[in-house]
Amino acid sequence: MKVDKLNDYLHQYASSKISTEDLVKAVIKENGGAGLSIYTSFHEISQILVATKLYYLDPNHVMPTLEYRVSSGEIDIVQGNEIYDVKPMGSSAEQQLKKYQQSDPNLIRGSWFTSINDIKLIDMEGETEPITGIIFPDLYMQIIWGSPGKIYYTQYYYVDNNKTWKREKVSNSNAFFKVFDHYFVNTGGSSSGRGGGRFSGH
Repeated sequence: MKVDKLNDYLHQYASSKISTEDLVKAVIKENGGAGLSIYTSFHEISQILVATKLYYLDPNHVMPTLEYRVSSGEIDIVQGNEIYDVKPMGSSAEQQLKKYQQSDPNLIRGSWFTSINDIKLIDMEGETEPITGIIFPDLYMQIIWGSPGKIYYTQYYYVDNNKTWKREKVSNSNAFFKVFDHYFVNTGGSSSGRGGGRFSGH
């Protein structure tokens, strides 16, 4: 979405004017819902949640800026002179951070924060696959701090393994697309055509 809109959602969320559930819905809708744009939505949701946490952790409550422009590009999160690059798990943020710091030596890599866990992205409400009867799991997100300035996010779902629940990482695999294809990816009451469910927040 446009940068000013992204930062507007950050301000709304940080000031508790919008819930996590409504934030998730809004970001996905802004990016068009289904298809590859869902990955942009995951990224932007992560940016907003991390920036909000940084805002509350900062004793002076300095509001971060998302997609802060410097000569070498746009930095995912900037708070004061601290910078953060947000990546999906398995990607590297090192080159981006180096590039930003080379363009502005005053920038430093952002400090540590605790993980953000169990962010419910999509609630399947117990829906089952019509042929196999498999229950589609709800989709969650976890955001972790890797090292200074590096933020990583991943999606996952809980599966029933001998009646005990465990987290199973979701990746760009056939299994992920098979499950995700059934998720409700619009907020207007329609689905991808092969499943239902609705967005929720945690």
